[in-house]
Amino acid sequence: MGSGFAFDEIRKLQYTLALKKIYRNRYKDMREAVSKINSKYSSFKDKSNLTSEELAMYKKKIRARIIYNRQKTFIKSFLITILLTGAIGFISVILFNYFLSSF
Repeated sequence: MGSGFAFDEIRKLQYTLALKKIYRNRYKDMREAVSKINSKYSSFKDKSNLTSEELAMYKKKIRARIIYNRQKTFIKSFLITILLTGAIGFISVILFNYFLSSF
């Protein structure tokens, strides 16, 4: 009758072990991803080994890529917003005309 606390502790232990397994798998996946990137881009260099000109060039390329991705995302979201607004307006006009003709 009084062994409920033991089952609670067993469940806590199982939960902790499951979390450990999840974190280990996540760490393993991240480590594999980093090793794939390093092997794919063999020209990748450590930041401390770069000259100031190379570092500035890489930073400029990264910033340009970020700006490009932001612009692309903005244009996509703007077009989707326009399409949705047009669809809502079109549907509302149709429904308005339908309800007016039903009277």
